[in-house]
Amino acid sequence: WEDIPGARRYSVRYRASGSVDWPSTSVHFSVLTLSALNGDTVYEWEVQTICEATESEFSSVQTFATIAEGDCPVPAGLLVLGLSAPLAPRPPF
Repeated sequence: WEDIPGARRYSVRYRASGSVDWPSTSVHFSVLTLSALNGDTVYEWEVQTICEATESEFSSVQTFATIAEGDCPVPAGLLVLGLSAPLAPRPPF
């Protein structure tokens, strides 16, 4: 998600799809690493902005899926966030 100007922190809750309980955690930036998730599972998550004196509603529910244990998928969703040195043309093979 995008950082919100004036946000003090974010509350993120998540659950395995179909579960009743929403475990939650708090972060100060728009980055979160979760561990101890089950393999081959679809998860739902949503985020809320916590400001100085108020808080937002939770966002709409988003989903992600974990891979089955032992799988080794091809990388996807590659994104370059920045480069620190100019790139030289790559010679042909």
